[in-house]
Amino acid sequence: GCVDELFDLIEAAGLRPGDRLISLGDIVNKGPAPEEVFDFLTRRPNTLILRGNHEARHLESAGGDAGAALLEGVCRAQFSDAGYRRFLAAAAEFPLYEDLPEALVVHGYFEAGLPLERQKPNVLMGRERGRTRLEERGLWPWYEHYEGPKPIIVGHKAYGDDGAPMIVPGKVYAID
Repeated sequence: GCVDELFDLIEAAGLRPGDRLISLGDIVNKGPAPEEVFDFLTRRPNTLILRGNHEARHLESAGGDAGAALLEGVCRAQFSDAGYRRFLAAAAEFPLYEDLPEALVVHGYFEAGLPLERQKPNVLMGRERGRTRLEERGLWPWYEHYEGPKPIIVGHKAYGDDGAPMIVPGKVYAID
């Protein structure tokens, strides 16, 4: 929902119109202009949006889940009615990961010992239930156990206290 910051990041990255852009999810609930961010990302060619925990929460609350929080209500009010319906339809189709030749890209976490196709959605989306699963299996923090065949790029949260990305070269790039 932070459209100005999104454009600043695109400019800082030197992204050109034809370059591929992958959003790591959580495009809503975090700023004043979620519909503008959604419209830009879905209309921009060669752009992929992954489903994060915030998109999942909207899908659940729109489906009648009583667990909708104030955050989802505020965000929904920032959308037009038609825009919110478009967002929900699109978010239901957002993939949970992108398996690139040079890296794996997910929103949240990764469960060591399981191949990509057997990863639980709650883990990949960084849901609390996913974290609980990893903790119960002794795999938290997840990034200390990641041994995938290629580096993994994640968003979801800042792991350090200084706000800088957490980088384990050649292994984990937590860039939120």
